Amino acid sequence: MKLSLQQYSRYFFVGSVVGVSAVILRELVAFLAEDKVGIYFGTVLFAYAYGIIISFFLHKIFTFKKHLEANNKQLHFCTFTIVAIIGMFLTGAFSLLFRYGCHLDSLIPRYSGSCAFILASLTSSAITYYLHIRYSTGEPTESSTTK
Repeated sequence: MKLSLQQYSRYFFVGSVVGVSAVILRELVAFLAEDKVGIYFGTVLFAYAYGIIISFFLHKIFTFKKHLEANNKQLHFCTFTIVAIIGMFLTGAFSLLFRYGCHLDSLIPRYSGSCAFILASLTSSAITYYLHIRYSTGEPTESSTTK
């Protein structure tokens, strides 16, 4: 499968919609809990798990539908979930790095958690897009077939 900027745009849009809803969910959960490192990380993972489920269905409909139908393929839920879990932990690690490594708490105390989560989600999206193309659609990328 060829990597496509148009398809990545759809991937990014779907991810953004899911991401915004995940940030809102994380904020709601964080509002109910004490703001400590472990709890913060837990709220990020919880919100991301919600995003995995919603993303699967939306990407199946909007991002990969045309390709999957044209090639009589299916989006593989197990592989999609494994890639999404990798993305979840990347997002969690990037969130910690951005929030605490970049000292966002001192720069923007009220919004440091959400900003770190947003930056981390954007960073991991490029990685997970490639992995989804490579593994979740059941078809190798063009670059992997030329080896």
